[in-house]
Amino acid sequence: MSVTTSGTLRIHHGSTREAEEALRSLAPENEDHLTASLEDDTLVLRLPPRPLGSTLETLDDALACLSAAKGALDALDPDDR
Repeated sequence: MSVTTSGTLRIHHGSTREAEEALRSLAPENEDHLTASLEDDTLVLRLPPRPLGSTLETLDDALACLSAAKGALDALDPDDR
């Protein structure tokens, strides 16, 4: 039995600029595995129909990229953002 999944994940950020930085952090993932776009200050990830394991791996990779980007931004002086 094969399970296929798809979905949309919306991540609200505090500002459009933070959402733009998050979008840039997903460039390596933003090809065949998912599409990412912005709606104001919300990052929208769309995952196409794929086997469940592939969807989970893609989501895990995307969240790791977002977490690393957030950590890097948090380490910057606010005046450098």
